[in-house]
Amino acid sequence: LIFTSGMAVGVLLIGMRPGYQPELFGFLFGNILSIRKIDLLVMGPCAVLFLAFFALRWRHFVLTATDPEAAHLARMNPDLYQVALYVILAASTVLASKMLGVILASALLIIPASISKLIACSLKKWMWGSIMISEVIMISGLAISAAFNLPAGATIVLVGTALFFLIAAAKIFTQKPLKS
Repeated sequence: LIFTSGMAVGVLLIGMRPGYQPELFGFLFGNILSIRKIDLLVMGPCAVLFLAFFALRWRHFVLTATDPEAAHLARMNPDLYQVALYVILAASTVLASKMLGVILASALLIIPASISKLIACSLKKWMWGSIMISEVIMISGLAISAAFNLPAGATIVLVGTALFFLIAAAKIFTQKPLKS
């Protein structure tokens, strides 16, 4: 979270300089505004495929992630599901790198899940919360980016980081003190 936020601040500051050329930084930091129709035609079906796979194999993934030995005893192949998760994660990073670049794409994998973990009380709510929070971060970041003419990827990451720290602070200050 700290690394990607630092990179986002750097991109934001570079983007505010006169003579900034977004196409040069697009490869490393991405440019969500440069996504073409063909990119969406690739990303859309991949997202649907990944979501369908997770929906059909949800219990297998949960058991593999929480207790691989029990998954093995239940005649599942936990190694297969772990490799599938890694492949989907790698493909998602590659697809997201067009929007945000490799460095900032990792932030969108980490930040929404971290925020959701702060407020969720079950694995299912954590997963759905991550999806909803990532949508809020993306839309808010794009709106702020457009309003202030800032680099979109960096703004999205910084909106997510700010949301994380706001929710973490709220959680800390609203917790009841332990009784002795």
